[in-house]
Amino acid sequence: MNVIEISCPAKTFIVGEYAVLDGGSAIVLNTSPRFVFRIKKQSKAKFIDFHENSPAGQWIRKNPQDFQSVQIESVKNSLFQGGLGFSSAQFNTVYAYSFILRQGHIDHIKPQDVWKSYRNLCFEGFKPSGADITTQWIGGVGIFEQDPFHVESLTFYFPELECLVLSTGESFPTYDYLKNFQTSDVSQLKEISEWTVNAMKKKDKDQFISGINNYRKALIKKNYVTEKSKDILRRLEKIKALQAFKSCGAMGAETLVIFYNKQDDEEVREAVSFLKIIADTSQLTYGVEFHKLTKKTEVL
Repeated sequence: MNVIEISCPAKTFIVGEYAVLDGGSAIVLNTSPRFVFRIKKQSKAKFIDFHENSPAGQWIRKNPQDFQSVQIESVKNSLFQGGLGFSSAQFNTVYAYSFILRQGHIDHIKPQDVWKSYRNLCFEGFKPSGADITTQWIGGVGIFEQDPFHVESLTFYFPELECLVLSTGESFPTYDYLKNFQTSDVSQLKEISEWTVNAMKKKDKDQFISGINNYRKALIKKNYVTEKSKDILRRLEKIKALQAFKSCGAMGAETLVIFYNKQDDEEVREAVSFLKIIADTSQLTYGVEFHKLTKKTEVL
């Protein structure tokens, strides 16, 4: 059997973290460099860097016949900091592999089926929304809405704007955090997120920018941002060229996004040089993909 590689984009919440835990909507940016997983047959199953209780680990246990004699390992993922969707990429990988075994492709898998399969897993504590799983599956600027369920992949509609994904350098245990998470009123976050999603759909830049900034303020007000990230946000407030910025994901601990006019690119990149730049809009990328490797292409 040929070696199979399955790749997934890195993901960053533009808006919607926490709101999606209570039926809200989200915008998720999917960028390269991509997570790459290599799967090959061998006598004994081996899953490198897979936690047995993670969503991917649960899927493997639920479908043991698919994974009893394969090795799955990540490739090139040392490029990534935390907060970019490694765990969700693992789930998408094993989910895709199960379908490749049965159908030989993943072309006809519906995002809603991916979402339902993920949501049917057993989670301790608060059940994750699956917004990251689903939008990572489709790639691009992923729109996620739960009621009624709707996902779509858009391009970035504001060509005059640049967006940078930045790493704080911190690591945050999202899985453990959600196990102990206690829900609270996130109605304001849901309202702002829906407003911002609609702005993206309407290509309304001013409303979109306002939505990002309002979401940042609401997250801070709800105390959903770590102290270190708050300090970084205060530094970003002093950069006049920035039009919008916010922390991203669980407690805003690991990543941030900033938006500004492309004409100010050199100035802004210099101003944020105390942080690591992970991606920009030129690195928007497609969703889950797989291909078979020949012996000639097996070594990267």
